[in-house]
Amino acid sequence: MFLHNLHVHTTYSMDSVMDLTETVHALKKLGYKTAAITEHKYHFMHDPVQYEQYLLAIKGLQKKTPMTLLPGMEICVLKDDIDWAPHFVKGKFMVLASVHEKMESQEEFLKRTI
Repeated sequence: MFLHNLHVHTTYSMDSVMDLTETVHALKKLGYKTAAITEHKYHFMHDPVQYEQYLLAIKGLQKKTPMTLLPGMEICVLKDDIDWAPHFVKGKFMVLASVHEKMESQEEFLKRTI
């Protein structure tokens, strides 16, 4: 069986009590083969140095684990806005669009995200 988790937060997003290393260790212990570390953009908006450290940390952990680690970013799809910052996306990167408000219809959601 192949286990993949494509929506993982760490303390970089403040949505987790585990840092990046602890998270990867826990996922590996649970048998996951792939993990997309999809942090929130707002944490990096005013600190490009921390954003670069995040990418380097994932790259460094990738060398130490057989798991496939995908650096990523969760973007919030809101009724009147998309929390999107294309300048954050570099190289191999997972972008997770997450609806955080009720949309009027599936068609509206697709128009906002595609």
